[in-house]
Amino acid sequence: MFDSFFSSDLPISAAKFHQVNIQNIVTHFKNNGILERSRLAQPPFADINDHGIFSLFEDEDQNRIIRIVEQVNNNAIG
Repeated sequence: MFDSFFSSDLPISAAKFHQVNIQNIVTHFKNNGILERSRLAQPPFADINDHGIFSLFEDEDQNRIIRIVEQVNNNAIG
């Protein structure tokens, strides 16, 4: 879900892709089941930038990432 989102839907640079580190998001879901939106501004998502995704992306792109996170959360909760 995240790989296709970033590879085809967003006009972002490779540097931003690596900064967000989608693997951290996936690992968080595997380890915790859900991901609270506020965590996207905390380590490990903010290891490169203090504000995590919220300073790397424009509002529209942030909202798209958050929608995917919420969709996965909803699927996990059932």
